Amino acid sequence: MNPIYFIALDGFCWQQWMNNYLKPWKQRAVGRQFLEEFKANINKFINIDTNTVTIPVQLNYDTSTWSELAYIFTKPLDLIYVDISDNEKELVELWQSLQHQLIPNKTIIVIHTYGLAQGVCRFVEQYLNDWKPLYKPATFAKAFIFLGKVSDRTVKQESLIQIKKKLKFAALPSDWNHHRAGGFCAVIDIAKSQLHHDYAPTLFIPTVEQYFFECDYQLQKPWVGIVHQAPVSTTVWVPDVERLLHSPQFLASLNFCRGLFTLSTYLRDYIKLRLPKSLSVAIPVSRLFYPISGTIQKSITTNARSSVVMIGGYMRDIDDFLKLVVPNNFEKIILLNETDKIRQKYLHECASQFSIKIINRLSDEEYEQLLLTSIPFLSLKSDGIASTLLIECIWSCTPIMVHRFQSMEEYLGRDYPLFFDTLDQAASLLSSDVNNKNYLQLSAMNYLANMNKDHLTSEAFIRSIANSASYLALPESPETEFPSVDLTICICSYRRTEDLLRILRALLYEQDFNGTFEVILWNNDFDRRSEVERICGLLNKPIRMIHSSDNYYCIVRMCMLHLMNSEWLLTIDDDMIPSERFLSTFVERRNNYGARAILCLHGHKFLPHTLNTENPKLGGWEYGVSVVFIDDNQPPDTIHFAHADGCLFPRQALRDAVSIDMPTKEFILVDDYWLSFVLNHYFGYQLCKIAASNMYTKTPSADDSTIALYLNPKVRETRMKLYIYHMLKGWPRFNISKAPSIVHTMKTAIWQSSFIGYNVPMCLTVADMRDLQHMNVRVVRLGACCTTIGEDTQETNISDLAYLLPQCMGCISSSALQRLVSYIDLFSKHNIQVILTLHRHLASPQIWQQIAAVLGKINNVIGYDLINEPYTASDEQKCVDDLFLSDHPSDDNKLMIYYAEIIDAIRHEDNNTPVIIESSFWANWRALHFLKFDRGPLSLHANDADLFKVSFHMYEPRLLTTHRFNHGRFTYPGIVPNYDGPYALSEEWNSSRVSSLFDDIELIITQVLGLKSKHQVLVGELGISRNVSGASEYLRDLLSECCKRSWSTCLYSFRESHWNLMDYELGVHQENENRKINDNTLMEAIKESIQRTT
Repeated sequence: MNPIYFIALDGFCWQQWMNNYLKPWKQRAVGRQFLEEFKANINKFINIDTNTVTIPVQLNYDTSTWSELAYIFTKPLDLIYVDISDNEKELVELWQSLQHQLIPNKTIIVIHTYGLAQGVCRFVEQYLNDWKPLYKPATFAKAFIFLGKVSDRTVKQESLIQIKKKLKFAALPSDWNHHRAGGFCAVIDIAKSQLHHDYAPTLFIPTVEQYFFECDYQLQKPWVGIVHQAPVSTTVWVPDVERLLHSPQFLASLNFCRGLFTLSTYLRDYIKLRLPKSLSVAIPVSRLFYPISGTIQKSITTNARSSVVMIGGYMRDIDDFLKLVVPNNFEKIILLNETDKIRQKYLHECASQFSIKIINRLSDEEYEQLLLTSIPFLSLKSDGIASTLLIECIWSCTPIMVHRFQSMEEYLGRDYPLFFDTLDQAASLLSSDVNNKNYLQLSAMNYLANMNKDHLTSEAFIRSIANSASYLALPESPETEFPSVDLTICICSYRRTEDLLRILRALLYEQDFNGTFEVILWNNDFDRRSEVERICGLLNKPIRMIHSSDNYYCIVRMCMLHLMNSEWLLTIDDDMIPSERFLSTFVERRNNYGARAILCLHGHKFLPHTLNTENPKLGGWEYGVSVVFIDDNQPPDTIHFAHADGCLFPRQALRDAVSIDMPTKEFILVDDYWLSFVLNHYFGYQLCKIAASNMYTKTPSADDSTIALYLNPKVRETRMKLYIYHMLKGWPRFNISKAPSIVHTMKTAIWQSSFIGYNVPMCLTVADMRDLQHMNVRVVRLGACCTTIGEDTQETNISDLAYLLPQCMGCISSSALQRLVSYIDLFSKHNIQVILTLHRHLASPQIWQQIAAVLGKINNVIGYDLINEPYTASDEQKCVDDLFLSDHPSDDNKLMIYYAEIIDAIRHEDNNTPVIIESSFWANWRALHFLKFDRGPLSLHANDADLFKVSFHMYEPRLLTTHRFNHGRFTYPGIVPNYDGPYALSEEWNSSRVSSLFDDIELIITQVLGLKSKHQVLVGELGISRNVSGASEYLRDLLSECCKRSWSTCLYSFRESHWNLMDYELGVHQENENRKINDNTLMEAIKESIQRTT
């Protein structure tokens, strides 16, 4: 049995008032010490109970020294009996020194003279929120149980119950859960419990930067979110704030933003100054304090700490830690929490070089022990960051050394003892601490123990969100005003009122459905509104009636999205009387099929066929030949056209459907046909005919030709129009296995004539793709665009396909591949083909093989451009003119071998998609002659004119086309030197010189490379800075030369923000930021050239 420790705190010094309670012969001299007598008396009890240990501690009368009590105990306290003073100030001093050793919900506090001494009463009242009255004996002593400080505890549910839930929380990133006790994710989970509503109209994004980095579309609904990242950083996978503020998706989404939050005042002010001034509404930016997640052990030992540990990786200045000079008896430790093997290797190398100990990832318990026994070192590279480590140290009273920043001072206060501004100062702090018996450590611990932490709790975090201008201005969740139901029923009525009462009675009174539902009756016959209201008035049930002045047919079903108070819409026609099992049958089937299925009672199914373009009527809706009707009595089946007279839609399906514009208003006559096409083709919903016979009875007017839409000639005509429209769109996709020769033809056919395409980034929207389609752009090249990290150099250009980098065991994550496939599929919906290229950081046989295994099955992927702008080691030592002096160096041989390895890997998975190789020296045309195909590893591939292409990039001459070289000095046509220097040779660049250049390139391609077909040539990139005088003429001349030789090309670039000087829609003025397609000489030249190829 563990011993019981009693600690007695007293001055053990006789005072005058004590004599008042003794007989004269027992009185003592004031100031006499009685500590030894106390020990002797106590020893009598120790002899009786050997399991009891009593430790007397003599207090100094100077209360300012009492703070040292916080470090004399090594074990938590189970009971405190307070009978040392009646002075409120002294009691507070004592309490602040001891409370960190108390155990929440366990430690008992007994207060003497409570109810008698005013100072004691004021002291108890001051801390009553932290205690719970436990026992009131018939004495002046009162007992309490210690609950823990209010600010230490989790959210007080009762204090938050009045907050209206206005947010729908987006999912947290999967890679943010590595912190102790869940870290930020745990905080968000608590906030979600108080602020989230499933149907709230406003989206809450916990990590704004990561959300917009991972999504490839703009948000078009209200949202708020928390921004975390530093203003500027070198992280690749998540953008810093500066890059975020230049992200097209983010900027486009800002018009729907209702508020931003940061975790520091510095970052708040930084964002406020840089938000675009052109936004339609002002966006409030508010600061929150990052709270602790869960509870954490507190430091109570006074033992000197002799290890300095670096914890965490994000924005940590590893060089500062490596250079930090520590005392001789100190140990430096790195806690490893890196999944990146390259980063791990680097840290291990640093540790070996600087004699630093490496610790692998710890459990939460082990991690807290590390905090209790070491001095964490936090040196960040930037201001504005809220650190999880810092919050943990504040709450655990761990002495942490911190590089001073405004955001750090905001959490710690300016007077924190272990701030440093330089490494020399940090080293001096450690040395001074050793020389003064860890005085600075104790001072820091005491500072943290006594600092107010009420603002660093989950409760305060939630309150700050709820009290912000952003939150207060948000609309209520719909169900706050309208009660939710399990099912919404929509009846569309026109002229049929004779059986309306029977239909409504069957729904409202005769169903065996146990759930809740609402009925929305849309009356399309305004003249019969009085009759409809009379019928509904006969029923003692609420019916939501809508009368329209015009007949909107059944398209009103799509209006239900914002009227319904459930997640499911069941549509019923006004010519069907439901049986008692009608509602319950649909709900039961829904539970089986799930939320990605549209359920109906009957519909049509197309048989495999192609569109008869000469006479669509013969092949389209000829029953039994191209389409069959699946009636109610047939078994369950997947169909193509779900009839809406008895059809169940998930609410999300309606939301998806309304996002697609109807090309013509005529289609409202066949709304269920249109919905079937849109939901299956664009969003992948399954259209399912369920097993359900005898579900309803048809009314006599069901087949009335004057009312029934399916008998209306105009409806039949519109049905045929929609049939032609969706067949041309490639829907339905019949399950017909295509022979390899067909796939081969689909992927190579476009190369049989030249095309002019665009290089595009990963962030285009559907609207952007639609604009490309309207310009008759048939091909895009994806993967060349990039983002620059820091200074614009080759090594800091990060491909916007960097997310394809393998994460584990050399495998690209399935989510990354799916993201790529989904983006490419959007182009297919706009009849645009895709050439994919990879930067050299990504291009490897393993990665290309994984990509080919997926994209080989996607028909609109028409080329794999193996390495974008490759270069060799020797290329870095050359200038352009050297390329004519060299003769096939060994490095280019290695490049050819590497190309062959990649092609072999691709052909293991895909024998139908053309491969494209680029010349070295960053795809310079002068290096084409190094690509000798008469021998070597590529000789077998080069003979296949369909599947083997050669590419180079055209930005000649660089002094003219590149803004950072030109600086307004050279025009086209005009004199341009071959380089900047005193011995440069100048020549006239005009259409004749361009033609001569292309003649030289064509000679290399035909005579040196020996390519069989002119269709084997791709000019992968072509462009000029738009502000160069004569840029439109330059583009017209180069594109004309490509067309003349039947070479395909891809302009650089389309709506890419990284180098917007080549975004030709912005026109010739560099400062312009508004897209201008009309009256734009650049776009006129491009569109004219595209027209010549179509």
